[in-house]
Amino acid sequence: MAYWQQDTLVIQQGFEMSSTWGVQSNELNSFINPVCVVLFAGLLESLIFPWLRKRNMEPSHMNKFILGCFCGILAMLWGSLTDHLLKKDWSTDNEQNISVFWSVPVYALVALGEVFANPAALDMAYKISPDSLKAVAAGVHGIMSGAVPNFVSAAIAAGLSTYLQDGSGCSTRNPNANFFIGTEELECETELEDPNKFFKFANDTNSNIPADIWDYRTVRIKELYIILAIFPAVGIIFIHFSKPFYEDLLRRKDEQMRANTKRLGDNEATAKDALDI
Repeated sequence: MAYWQQDTLVIQQGFEMSSTWGVQSNELNSFINPVCVVLFAGLLESLIFPWLRKRNMEPSHMNKFILGCFCGILAMLWGSLTDHLLKKDWSTDNEQNISVFWSVPVYALVALGEVFANPAALDMAYKISPDSLKAVAAGVHGIMSGAVPNFVSAAIAAGLSTYLQDGSGCSTRNPNANFFIGTEELECETELEDPNKFFKFANDTNSNIPADIWDYRTVRIKELYIILAIFPAVGIIFIHFSKPFYEDLLRRKDEQMRANTKRLGDNEATAKDALDI
């Protein structure tokens, strides 16, 4: 759930922030998350997990899921805090607002959650599934980690669409852009103007009209972040209660794999002894 907000709430929020070093919200989205995934994956797999493994302290699959969910909660809470700070001194001139780099922790925490949860989930799906269904298990993992959260996020956005509107019913930063170019009717009535954007009325090349802008202070993105933080919190509760079952299942699968490996080794030894005779 937290992952899909990178392409929606975080970008929308970021357009109200000032660009830093010329970086805009959509550019930050396409860069920070993949870079953080690579960095965190390398750090965990090459240093932290081997160090913990030597001391028999590496988190189990289920505990990695919990850590991933916890990162998702922190990401949503950080987004909510950022929104609170943004609205305190919000200006129609977004270059006067807080820096877009306040969004970086959201992308970083989501990336860390991915590194904890996704490899563990795929490995677990592969281990506990029968040999004939391992490919199917990998596909189901993709559906459950991709399609299902995306569908739920879309349903939440549709059901709580008023949370993404200001007090006048405007649903985007420049809501009446298409009205100025003559392709749509007026979306909403707002008295605020964007000092950084201008439009020309259709068939009037001499016009230079300041673009309407919504009142971001009345858009309830902060509340949406808190609602979305509930989902990974519920995930932690579910994992906690299902943890004994899945860990026992994994233990039995590991014992079966070790037994099969030992049996294969014994068969190879027997065959070698027969050839020697």
